Amino acid sequence: MKPPSSSLALGLLSSSALTAAVRLPFQRRTTIHAGSISGISGTPDSSTTLLSAGTGASNDSDITNSNNVFYSTNLTMGGTEVPLQLDTGSADLWVYPEAYPGIFANVHNFSDVPVGVRYGKGSVDGHVAVTNVSFAGFGVDDQAFIAVTVAKDMDSLLKRGAYGIIGLGADDLSRVNEAVQNKYNATWGRTLLSNLFLQEPNTPNHVAFALDRAGDLDDTATGSFDIGEIQPQYAAIEQSSPIPLWPETANRWTVLIDSLTANGSSVPLNSTFEGDNGIEPPAGKSLALLDTGTSLALIPKWAVDAIYESIPGSAYSAQDDVWFVPCMAEGVVSFVIGGITIPIHPLDLTIPQTYINSSGEKVTYCVNTFRPFTLDFNAFDFLLGDSFLRNVYAVYDFGDFDSSGNMGKPYVKLLPLTDPTAASAGFKKSRAAALSQLPPEGSFEGLVGVSIPTPNSSVAGSGIGSGKSGSNLAAAGLSDDDTSSIKDSLSQLTKFAPIVLALLGINAILLIGLVTMGAFTLFKRNKSNKTVAGASSGTRGAYAPVIKFPEDDDRSHTPTGRYDTPQYT
Repeated sequence: MKPPSSSLALGLLSSSALTAAVRLPFQRRTTIHAGSISGISGTPDSSTTLLSAGTGASNDSDITNSNNVFYSTNLTMGGTEVPLQLDTGSADLWVYPEAYPGIFANVHNFSDVPVGVRYGKGSVDGHVAVTNVSFAGFGVDDQAFIAVTVAKDMDSLLKRGAYGIIGLGADDLSRVNEAVQNKYNATWGRTLLSNLFLQEPNTPNHVAFALDRAGDLDDTATGSFDIGEIQPQYAAIEQSSPIPLWPETANRWTVLIDSLTANGSSVPLNSTFEGDNGIEPPAGKSLALLDTGTSLALIPKWAVDAIYESIPGSAYSAQDDVWFVPCMAEGVVSFVIGGITIPIHPLDLTIPQTYINSSGEKVTYCVNTFRPFTLDFNAFDFLLGDSFLRNVYAVYDFGDFDSSGNMGKPYVKLLPLTDPTAASAGFKKSRAAALSQLPPEGSFEGLVGVSIPTPNSSVAGSGIGSGKSGSNLAAAGLSDDDTSSIKDSLSQLTKFAPIVLALLGINAILLIGLVTMGAFTLFKRNKSNKTVAGASSGTRGAYAPVIKFPEDDDRSHTPTGRYDTPQYT
C-alpha cells in the first residue's frame, strides 16, 4: 500500500490480528409498539429483548438482527466499539460520531478530501480519515473510512442503535477509494474487506450470510455471518455451481433472474437495464442486486401485482401502492437464479401490522413485503433485500488469488433454505400464534380506498410495463419520519370518509338528474322510443380503507425501501 505521504507515518497493513476464518452468530433485537391510523398516538412498549443465537461467543462479535430491519455488528475503532450495519449493497465504511463524541480525536483526518454518499433516502457527508480498526477477529491498521459530519434523513439507522455502515462491496464501488485515487493516485482507500483479504491471501475471499428471521413469535435465532468459512450445515453449497455476476464487468452483486413463479403461474420477466455498449440481459430475464442492506425486496410493480393479486382475498391500495393480504393467506412464490429454484417462506411475503381505526378500535392488517421499486435509476431491475435473502445461504465471493497474486472473477453461490412444505406448516403455527396476541384482523369490505381483485380481473394500474404510482410510499425508507406522510394522508382519508361518501351521494343524485334530463331531451328531439343505455358496473371489487403507518410503531413499519439505498449511477 502506498501511503499518501511519508510524513504521515501511515504504516503497512498489519496481519497480527488475523484468523484464517471467522463465524459470527446472531443476536436478535425485537421491539414491539402499538400504533394508530386515526391520528391517535399509540403507547410504545419500551421493552427490548435480546436473544443470543450462540454459546461461548461474546456479545461483541455477535450479529444483531434489529427486528428484520437491518443486521449489524460491532467494529472497534480507536478502542471504541461502534455498532454498524452490514451491507452488501455498498462498499464504504462510514461512522457517524453522534453517540461517540471524541471517537475521531485520534484518527488521521484528511479534511481536504471530502466524500459523501447519496442514498435513495438520506445521505451522509464528511471527509476521508484513517485509523486502526478491528472487526470480527480481524485487525487492520490505517483503514480508510468516511468520518461523517452530516447525516441527513438517517434516523432509521441511528434510532435503532447503529451509527454507520460496513460496506461489503468491491473497491471500484467505493467513494473513499475513488476519492483517494483522485487526490493521491494511491490505493490506500481500499475497502475493509479488500484489506482483510490482502492480509491473508490463503483465506478464501468470501463472506457468507444465513440471515436470521425474527418476528411472528419465532424465538429461535439460526443465522450466521461468515468470513472465509462455510458453515458445516450448509456444506452442500460447496458442490453448487458459481453464479457469475452480470454483466461480466459488474461492480455490484448483481445476477440474472431466470424465472419467477407466483402461486403456480409464471410471471413474464423483462429488463430496463442497459449497460456499456448497449449490453442488455437476455430476453425473458431480469437483473437483480443481492443486498443485505435492504430490509424488504424492491421489485418492479408488475411483479408485485402478479405476486399479491394471486393471493385469494388480497386488497390493493392505489393511494399508497400497498397490498393488504389476509393474515393467514399463504403466497407460494419462487425465484430461479443460476438454475437454482429458491422458494420464499410465506412469513417473508407479508407482515402483520396493528392500527387503531376511526372508531377507536384496534385492528390488525397484514401487508406485502415485496414492494414496488420506485428509485429512479436502471442499474438493475430487482433489489432483493432481506425478505428474499432470509431464504438462502448466500456466499459472496470476490475471487480467489492465483499463484501470481491476481484475484479471480467474483461470483455468488446460493443454497435454498426454505422447504415449501415445512414452511407452510411453520407459517400456520407461527402466524396464528402471533395473531393470537394482536387485535382482531380488520375487514376490507365496504370501506374506502382499497380495491379487492376478483377472479378474471386485474388491479387498475397493474400489469407488465405499468409505471410507478403516485404512492406516498414511493420514496419511503425505514424511518419513522418516512411514514409520517403516509399517516397524515391515510388519517385524512379515514377522518373525512363520511364527508366524502356524502358528497358522492349528492353527486350521484345530480348525475341521475342530468342523465334523466338528457334522456328526456333526446327522446323529444328524436321522437323515438329509444332509451338511454346505462353504464356497465363492471367488476371493480369492494373497497377498504387506506391504512396509515404509525410513526412510533416498529411492528407496524412497512418500509418500501432502504433508508440507505445508494443512488447508483
